[in-house]
Amino acid sequence: MPTLGEELRQARENKGISLRQISDATHIGLRFLQAIESDNYKILPGGIFNRAFVKSFARYVGIDEEQALALYQVKLDEQGGEPVRNSGSRYEALEETDTSPWSSTLLAALVILIIGLGAYGAWRYFGREKHEEKKVEEPTPTPTRTLPVVAVEPTPAPSASVSASPGALVTPSPSPGASPSPAPPLTGALVLKLQAKGGDCWIKVRTDSDPKGQMATLKSGESREFSANDKLIINVGNVLTLDATLNGRPAKILANKGKVSAEGIIINKENYQQFVQ
Repeated sequence: MPTLGEELRQARENKGISLRQISDATHIGLRFLQAIESDNYKILPGGIFNRAFVKSFARYVGIDEEQALALYQVKLDEQGGEPVRNSGSRYEALEETDTSPWSSTLLAALVILIIGLGAYGAWRYFGREKHEEKKVEEPTPTPTRTLPVVAVEPTPAPSASVSASPGALVTPSPSPGASPSPAPPLTGALVLKLQAKGGDCWIKVRTDSDPKGQMATLKSGESREFSANDKLIINVGNVLTLDATLNGRPAKILANKGKVSAEGIIINKENYQQFVQ
């Protein structure tokens, strides 16, 4: 029985299509396509990204997607299942595998530096939020103002009312509210812009108008924009290389605990304030 890689390569060659054409059309890295054709899944990012690559490859060359996924699972089981990956494995999957020892050392140092910068940025961000909350909880007291005493002479008429001078009664104006009023719920569309910086980044974004979602590889400097009326569902392969804005405001997408990827992040009109900075 032919393997998934053999089926895909045969279908591609029958149509006279090159791997470069498929890479340009699907935004899947050329060496990942080569790995799938060779049934070598060790260098792929893993998880939902592997299956998404297989489906896109199969769709482009005219093979049934579900049949391709079944062949992928058979071959994966023969190889002992998907290998256990550490927190940096998906980032390393974006780099070339045929590197020298010196390049590997430099890559490891770069990964450590990026993780350190991310941790420092998170510390500064949450530290500033705590400082601002403390300032809100302890408003500056308004100084007490002493009112002047003004003597008023009564008029001979018994029914006359006593009138005080304008300076007799002074009501101190209240200090501005310590707690800022929250921003109102969003009424327009949600507009999310994602841009890769410092490295490539895999993304998949689903919207209410596109429930299947769009998958893309953002190379360093590239960006994509997505719009939704109700909500956005986001999967990101490496948040450390990603900048985001939400309706024109800087936004923060945090990785899942213990990972450098973010999966199943939901942004809607009720919770969008949690993501903007």
